Amino acid sequence: MQNNLNPMSPRPDLRDLLANLHPLIGLYRKMLEVVRAERAALAEADLKAIQDTTAAKQAMIDELAQAEIARARLVAQISPAYNKKQQTLTLQQLIVAIQGFDQKLAESFRVTHSALSLLIKRVQEQNTYNQTLVARSLDHVQQVNMNLLGGGPSRSDTYGAKGARVSTPGGARLLSREV
Repeated sequence: MQNNLNPMSPRPDLRDLLANLHPLIGLYRKMLEVVRAERAALAEADLKAIQDTTAAKQAMIDELAQAEIARARLVAQISPAYNKKQQTLTLQQLIVAIQGFDQKLAESFRVTHSALSLLIKRVQEQNTYNQTLVARSLDHVQQVNMNLLGGGPSRSDTYGAKGARVSTPGGARLLSREV
């Protein structure tokens, strides 16, 4: 495989990038735990737990954003050595470029990439499920509100004296009169 390393650029220490990526695995594992706890809280309709998981999720997002800033700085330092722009250099490209001269480091990047990809995919799937659950819950609440406020479909069908179904006009009926 052809090495895309620019010989005029100083070789950046790729181990710094790898060291930066390893904590991301831990952060995404924690995020997966948080979104799973959020799912349980949503299923149980536990308002306190929903608030707690939302706060924990926001804290995780903040930590991930800080880690992403640090990762972007390292990629900005590394990308010129591979004749790539910071925005276009991918971990897969980096693995291909270094596997010719440092197979062990390339394998470490490959394992890290696989772990991050899997964790990110699971977090995204769980978030999608949670969003669907919230949307369905909101639809249900809106339907209940419509029914309670009289805006929903009338369910005033009853059975008459001979067991035949009798439709009565929808709306409230007066059940008793006090004089």
